Amino acid sequence: MDYFDISKTKLIIPELWKKDWDALIEETDEKMTVLPEAQKRIVALFKDIDDDSFTFSRAAWLCLTTRLFNIINAVVGACHSNSDLLFDVLQRIFLEYWFQVYTMAQSESQEKRRDYLNAYAAWSLDCDLMYQKYLLKPSVMDGIWDIEEEKEYLESSEEEKIIKEKLFGPTNTEKLTGDYHEAEKRKLAHKSEEYKKRDKIKKWLEHEDIKPWTERIHKIRRKRRNPNLSFYELFDKSQTSFYQKIKAKDLSDKDLEFLYAEYKKSSMKIHGSSFLDNFVVNPKILFPKIMGDSDSNTEKAILIGSLATSLILPLLFLKKAAWPKK
Repeated sequence: MDYFDISKTKLIIPELWKKDWDALIEETDEKMTVLPEAQKRIVALFKDIDDDSFTFSRAAWLCLTTRLFNIINAVVGACHSNSDLLFDVLQRIFLEYWFQVYTMAQSESQEKRRDYLNAYAAWSLDCDLMYQKYLLKPSVMDGIWDIEEEKEYLESSEEEKIIKEKLFGPTNTEKLTGDYHEAEKRKLAHKSEEYKKRDKIKKWLEHEDIKPWTERIHKIRRKRRNPNLSFYELFDKSQTSFYQKIKAKDLSDKDLEFLYAEYKKSSMKIHGSSFLDNFVVNPKILFPKIMGDSDSNTEKAILIGSLATSLILPLLFLKKAAWPKK
C-alpha cells in the first residue's frame, strides 16, 4: 500500500451508538442531561453509515463530529472541576466550531455542501502542513534534541533529577547516553519521520477532490505577508478573521450574542490581559477567584449542550452530502 495514497484508506466508523446512553442519562444530574443527550444524538448519526470507503468530504465530516463529541466531553470535565477558565476557553472553541458547521451546511445544494467539506479538509490539512514546516525548522529541532541538556540531566544528582521530573514530568532515560553521536542519530531518525508526515500532507493536498481549494489557499497567501488565513476567507475575501465573520452575521440570536461576549472574555484570559476576572471584588475586599462560580458554570454547560443539539440537523445535512444516496 502506498503510504501517501490516502484514497486507499478505509474509514473506521466507531459503533458508539451501542453504548447504553439511556443509563448514562439516567445517572446524570437532571440539569445536565442535555450533555449526554447531545452525545447520544451525535453518535446516532454514525449508525446507518454502511460505506467505509474514503473521501475527503467524509473524513471532514468525521472530523467535525469528533470535535463536537470531544467538546462536550471537555464540558463534562470542566463541570467536575468547576473551572471558570476551562469554560471560558471551551465557549470560545465552541463558537468557532458552530460558525464553521453552519458555514458549510447553509447551502441548499448537496454538491455545494460536499465542496465545503472538501474546503474544510484542505484548509485544516494546510494548517497541519504549516505546523510540520515550523517543527522542521533547524532551530526548533535543535531545541528538541539538545545534547547539552541531555548531558546536564545525566550529570545531575538524584535530588536534582527528582526536582526536574516534578517540574517537567518523567524523563525516559533508557535512550539517554550523553553521547553526541547517538543523540544525532536519534535526532535524524526523528526528523526523517517528521519529513514523512510533511510529504504525506503535501501529497494529500494534491488530491483532485481538494486540489482546487489548496490552490485557492496558495493564491490568497501569495497576496499578503501573513501566511495565516481564516476558514471563512476561502468563501469571502473580506472575512480575514473570525471577528470579520462575526461582524458579517446578524447576532440576533441572544445565545450567540452571549457566547460572543464570552468569546471576547476568553481571549483576554488566554492572553493574560484581564485583571478583574481573577478576583472576587467587593467594596472592602479583593479575593482571588480560585474556585469557579458553580451556578454560572452550570448555565454555561447547559447552553453549550443546547447549542450542540441544534447542530445535529446541520451535521445530518452534511452527512447526506458526504454519503449521497446511490
